Amino acid sequence: MAGAIWSDNFESDAVGSAPAGWTSTGTNSTWNVQANGSRVLSHTGWTGTITAGSASWSNYSLSVSVNPSCWASEYDGLMFAAAENGHYSLYIVGGTQLVLGKWVKGTWTKLASAPFAFVPSRWYTVSVYLPGGTISAYVNGTLVLQAADSTFSAGGVGLESNDPVAFDNVVVAPIGLTSAPSSSPSPRP
Repeated sequence: MAGAIWSDNFESDAVGSAPAGWTSTGTNSTWNVQANGSRVLSHTGWTGTITAGSASWSNYSLSVSVNPSCWASEYDGLMFAAAENGHYSLYIVGGTQLVLGKWVKGTWTKLASAPFAFVPSRWYTVSVYLPGGTISAYVNGTLVLQAADSTFSAGGVGLESNDPVAFDNVVVAPIGLTSAPSSSPSPRP
């Protein structure tokens, strides 16, 4: 994507392989590239994370296409402003809500939540905007929740999951080049 700080659509990765440039963690958790119309990043197994990026990234948006399972136990999410002592997370919980929070030295604090009805096996574009001091979360271009917090202002990005899910079209862009979405973008065919 032109003007992006970083992006990955997994098209250059071999099917069945771990994506290049990402680091995964977790127990009994597998992240690999699968064919699903185009190539996507798939998670199976238990809770795991996969991260990429730079500690110097700041004042950015993170946009990801996600195909949630909508299981009742589901926690699929985006990590952003990931630093040594923690990060922000935006979770799809049970396919029925979005929950925004932060992890600081292993302790979770919820910042905001909002209902949102996700449909299983449908693609959504989930985006977060981190201009400093305020975090805004969007689904398909519609603002779903906001929270004021300035614990983290810079850091890499990642994806989190505890169930089967697919991700695609990861884009990190400077806020100055991309304003918050004003209409519903097409997440994926």
